[in-house]
Amino acid sequence: MPHTKSGCMAAIFTCSKSSVEGLAKSGRPCMFHGWAVQDLLPKLPSHAVVVMDNATFHKRQDTQEAIQNAGHTLEYLSAYSPDLNPIEHKCAQAKALRRQQNQTVEMLFKSHIF
Repeated sequence: MPHTKSGCMAAIFTCSKSSVEGLAKSGRPCMFHGWAVQDLLPKLPSHAVVVMDNATFHKRQDTQEAIQNAGHTLEYLSAYSPDLNPIEHKCAQAKALRRQQNQTVEMLFKSHIF
């Protein structure tokens, strides 16, 4: 497997599967800003609400400004609580499945999601 760690990201909007896979395959949080500006923002509907967790790379000033300057509202989830954030349970299941089946993120997407 190319990466030993993998974050879980949920993107609910009309975005191409390949763009989400591309970000997931990179395995690098520093890639988030470029992806958000170049791929996510152009595909969002007008005045969208972008909800992110409190990961450090989500709070970059330039990322926040890009989202807001594009006319979108930016909201952050409350402090970490898996009970209040059901997607965390699905992410944990996906990570466990990935480890058990020795799959890359791309393989997991192809076999279980798309």
